[in-house]
Amino acid sequence: MHGIPSSQIADLTLLCHYSSPITATTLLRYSVTATDVQTVRQQLNAADKCDDQMIRQFVQATGGDLTTAIKRIQATLTWRAQVHPETMTCTACQQLPKSHYMHLVGYDLIDRPVMYSCLEMVTNRSIEDNRRHMISCFEQCVQAMPPGVGQWVWVSDFKGFGLSDCDPRLAKVFLDLSAAHYPERLGLFIVVDAPWIFNTLWRAISPLVDPFTKQKIKFLS
Repeated sequence: MHGIPSSQIADLTLLCHYSSPITATTLLRYSVTATDVQTVRQQLNAADKCDDQMIRQFVQATGGDLTTAIKRIQATLTWRAQVHPETMTCTACQQLPKSHYMHLVGYDLIDRPVMYSCLEMVTNRSIEDNRRHMISCFEQCVQAMPPGVGQWVWVSDFKGFGLSDCDPRLAKVFLDLSAAHYPERLGLFIVVDAPWIFNTLWRAISPLVDPFTKQKIKFLS
């Protein structure tokens, strides 16, 4: 692997996981109950492919607003039926394997799937191609989750980040996908070696980032 050696990725996730104690300013998530899950399931069709973990993610993301959670689950189920993300592949990488560098590389010490991406290795910056690649990686992580695990870790190596990467549209793709169809799936996002120019992109997208998501972003250098 280019960039960060795979042997160091688990160390990075462990460092960030245990270096974030709860403080007076920490936002606490809604605690989903078994009754919440049962209530939502009663409003879904028996044929809907929606497990309890998916219900919990949406209920938590809506802060316990079950009506909104049900609507969002139904929208995601419709999207999945139309798009079939579980079988989606990155056509750009099929044509040119070096188009993207974002892969499932293993697990952290609490069994969450870990994705690693390196901007220096990316040759394809098409928004649509990156969206497809991102969905494919997200689906691989979900399928790789052991029982009881509902989140992934993303280690993003910003070596090679330049002016061409300051396009907020790609970041918005991630934010929109996460909010609409993969809520609460991100457990930790580690930004490694972000250069000073990254501040330009961060200022543009920061207002769009959910406060709970911001708590999951850790900057390392």
